[in-house]
Amino acid sequence: MWLLSAYANHLLLRGPNLSEAYQASNMRDAGLFRLFALLGIVTLGVSIYIARHDVREKFGRHAVDIFYGGLLLMAVPVLLPIRCQVAMGVCSPVNTFSSSIHASALALLGGLFLGGSTYLAYRQRKLLWMPLVQFLCIVGLYVGHSNAPTILLTVEMLYTLTQLYWVYYLFYRPSWRLEVAEKNASRIRKVLAYFVAANGLVSLLTAAHLYHVGRRAGGLLFVNDTAWLVQHSVVVGLVLLLLSRSMARGSALARRIVLALAAMEIIKFAAITPRPADVIGYGLLALVLIFSENLFTRHNSPERFVNRLKSTVLVLAITAGAVVILSVGFHAFNLNAWKRSTLSTSRIVKRTLLLEISPDADDSLKARLFEQALNAAGIFLYSWLFLGLFLPGLLPHHSDDDEGSRVLVKHLLERYGTSSEDSLKLWPKDKAFWVGPGERSAIAFKQANAMTFALAEPISHPSRRREDIVAFRDFCRQKGSHACWLMIQEKNLGNYQKAGYKTMAIGSSAVVDMATFTSQTVKDKWWRWARNKAKKQGLEYVTLPAPQNDEILTRLKTISDDWLQRDGHSERTFALGYFDADFLKDCIIHALKNQAGEIVAFANQLPSFGPITQTTIDLMRFLPDAEGAMALLLSETILQLKQEGKFTHFDLGFVPLAHVGKEQTTKLLLNLSKKALKPVFSMQGLEQFKNKFEPMWEQNYLAWDGDMLDLPVITASLQKALSLPKK
Repeated sequence: MWLLSAYANHLLLRGPNLSEAYQASNMRDAGLFRLFALLGIVTLGVSIYIARHDVREKFGRHAVDIFYGGLLLMAVPVLLPIRCQVAMGVCSPVNTFSSSIHASALALLGGLFLGGSTYLAYRQRKLLWMPLVQFLCIVGLYVGHSNAPTILLTVEMLYTLTQLYWVYYLFYRPSWRLEVAEKNASRIRKVLAYFVAANGLVSLLTAAHLYHVGRRAGGLLFVNDTAWLVQHSVVVGLVLLLLSRSMARGSALARRIVLALAAMEIIKFAAITPRPADVIGYGLLALVLIFSENLFTRHNSPERFVNRLKSTVLVLAITAGAVVILSVGFHAFNLNAWKRSTLSTSRIVKRTLLLEISPDADDSLKARLFEQALNAAGIFLYSWLFLGLFLPGLLPHHSDDDEGSRVLVKHLLERYGTSSEDSLKLWPKDKAFWVGPGERSAIAFKQANAMTFALAEPISHPSRRREDIVAFRDFCRQKGSHACWLMIQEKNLGNYQKAGYKTMAIGSSAVVDMATFTSQTVKDKWWRWARNKAKKQGLEYVTLPAPQNDEILTRLKTISDDWLQRDGHSERTFALGYFDADFLKDCIIHALKNQAGEIVAFANQLPSFGPITQTTIDLMRFLPDAEGAMALLLSETILQLKQEGKFTHFDLGFVPLAHVGKEQTTKLLLNLSKKALKPVFSMQGLEQFKNKFEPMWEQNYLAWDGDMLDLPVITASLQKALSLPKK
């Protein structure tokens, strides 16, 4: 309690004395308050001594002496407490010589805090808000001292929190930071999240059972017999429940809010309704949150209105659950009061929705307190929905066509390319680029809603990739997004798991060994039949080297437009290509011509980077009357590439959910994956057709920075990332 507002004394006791009243010599438990004040002074003194060299270096050689002087000022009120005239549990200070010294010391201490915070803001060129908040608190205490004790308490809490942060910033933050591995950090965050959620439930139950506390508080500082205290417990409980999941995910904003709530609860349970167990519990929570700042690195960015609308379901569900807890708790703890009241299910709903706010005079005090709790739930609900739905917000914008980064990425791909689909990191041009320190690594990504999708792998030396994966995760957290990687191969999965990502198998890619296909597979009965059938239609395979002329591109556009007219076909982007004449102009085209010499089917070979020996195609489109075109075109393409001798393997592409075992993915996740990928890939018969090539199936994974509850968000966001904007 030694940090509570000095100016609550109003210079020689010229107004209500909220904080110091609890240390008054004739107040209940005053000795306990003074004991904790002394412990606080000693703790701060030890902290100053430990940090003395840093303090002198930052603020000058006399800074430590000034802080020690502040400690002496803190000790004066403990050694010379004020006296009170106590009436109904309220302290009215008595002006004595010792109380004048007491108040003068507190006034000097308040001035020291204000002057120190101003000097700190000036020297550091930051924390400019701190002296302003302290000054406004002092003004608020003077203006509202006559008849508004609740307002004074609120101001005093704000002043206390500001001073706590001031001391933490100076003495604790540089020296006490918890450094742990990401895996352990995740466990710590989850434990804290469970503790926060448990405190939220306890706060709600406390509100339902608060009449016992009300008797102990005796109406101190509150009107309507602790009605405000009931409302406070409900709001705090709801906020803690909502914030618990964000805590588990490492939200820096959630940590700050919970830390502020913990500080307010410490004040409440230490001074207003004394409960030592609660003070200790919230004190431990506050200490862990203070020293674990670097475990909460995920920042928040405003989301689009549609996503905010979806989040209202969670707010409604939690509020409804809280009302049920309050009702069941009140009924269990106060059965007689329930029976004698006019409460019913409809009245409970009306009170929560604020359709009914006037207390029923026939109800007992306990029932009226319960009604205040329901009103608080309604106020919380409407406030949260308003703030969440209607405050404006814009997502961070990244350039879609940064040519400088594009040149760098192309250079890095030539050195560190790992996939036949690496060219999709450069095209389509809907991607932004994260560039690592020293321009030695890069990642292609696209943001959609609250997710940031990246194409695996990082473009860097293998020894740096795990470091880049972690750095990209932190980059996304800083801008308030969630990192999500697409198309990770099983051999690289460990890098993501060790970085704390959740992983899930989503399907497999069919990779053909060209030597085996040309020497064995293509000579099988089915292939002889399929190829002969297509050739009898007059189809002939040709290779069209780059660059393509306008006549060819016009013909390809005609085929593509016809193909897109059919059911289930649409252009996609990001991890897939779409028809773009400028891009196709520089691609090798594998095509089939009919007897009239017209192209009726085509596939473009993706450019390759680095020393890889695997290649693939992107678009594969054909006219409806080109029967058997797919089998002939793909087989001839593989035969041609094998003859050229540059590549040894051919990637037939990804098949969702192919070769994904039930032990790796639950039925729910399989259904979510199927829903997400169905509009992108034609799954019907795709795996069966590709099995005709006798490929090796290489499993692909999704990795994301979050938990299983994020999968519906990933599903919706992935649809947006892959959709080509309409012109």
